[in-house]
Amino acid sequence: MLVVLLRFLVQLTGVNFYNPIANAIVKLTNPILRPVRKLLPSYERWDFASLATVFVISIAIKLIPQLFTEVAIGATLLNGVLEAFKVAIWVFIITLACSVIMSWIAPSTYSPINEFTRQISDFFLRPLRRFLPTIEGFDFSPMLAMFICIFLLRFVIPNLMQSV
Repeated sequence: MLVVLLRFLVQLTGVNFYNPIANAIVKLTNPILRPVRKLLPSYERWDFASLATVFVISIAIKLIPQLFTEVAIGATLLNGVLEAFKVAIWVFIITLACSVIMSWIAPSTYSPINEFTRQISDFFLRPLRRFLPTIEGFDFSPMLAMFICIFLLRFVIPNLMQSV
């Protein structure tokens, strides 16, 4: 599920496909996604085949243990989708942390992982940077993004999972 989710994020954020990390993700997920693409084609940057595959895998992970209990299937489906969102938020947190650390350690050197994490995190940080400008050369948008992600992980998603 994680690799397919990374494939969705690579295409959504416009990561350079010649990047060795992005290229490896594409090659790993092509056998899984090729049949699904026949049913769900991409639209611009939105790769619906990989997004649907992530949701199906996440729902299957939640649904298989529930087959032997009397739990509502609708609740299990929603919990599976929310679990996929949790994984996506954790992927963003990890890429954001790597991007920030790499900007401190080696800000002007090229490395495939630096480019990969920067391109994914910049896609999500760009809207925050419009509202939160840099102050004296410090960019506080990664900190705000981390607070938003932690808020979603600690309060919003668990409350949605319990309410179902």
